[in-house]
Amino acid sequence: MNGKTNSKDFTKIIDIVGKWSAVDSKNAEGVIEPNNVSVNSVFSDYYSKLTNDYGVVFDRVKVK
Repeated sequence: MNGKTNSKDFTKIIDIVGKWSAVDSKNAEGVIEPNNVSVNSVFSDYYSKLTNDYGVVFDRVKVK
């Protein structure tokens, strides 16, 4: 790299450990186990994004 980074070119991959269940075709709910936090999430059209009720957006990525 040339000393500059373009943050949109990188993706932070995290593992959300917990128990999850579907509410309907677009909504899920669960509990993140390490800190025992309840989270509700909504999938976008075509399931390309997941947004939780804390405003955090997760983009679907393909890991090679």
